[in-house]
Amino acid sequence: MWSELHLYQQEAMALAIPGIVLAGNAVMQPVAEPLQERLSRACKMLSYERRLQRLIANKHMVVQANWEQFVAHRLPLWKTRGATLVLDCTPCNDQFTIVSVGILVQKRLLPVA
Repeated sequence: MWSELHLYQQEAMALAIPGIVLAGNAVMQPVAEPLQERLSRACKMLSYERRLQRLIANKHMVVQANWEQFVAHRLPLWKTRGATLVLDCTPCNDQFTIVSVGILVQKRLLPVA
């Protein structure tokens, strides 16, 4: 998976995904905290945070394509399990509502669209 990415980009993606799941959001500092706490490397939290920032700032990273590739790789593992699709409607103000679709995994919602 992600064979078109450089090795350091693949490693950063592999760090980002569990960090986002453990943090429960995609904000840099909360994502870096569980990485620093749980990994055996003697890196400071700031090092993880900078690594994730470089990944996001990379103009050659196509987020949509990489996410679709990740989802396509992981979904076949759900053949024997049930999956719950969730339509999340979040009111933004009196005029707008943000609508997103996700797959419910334990207590986390993984965005699909």
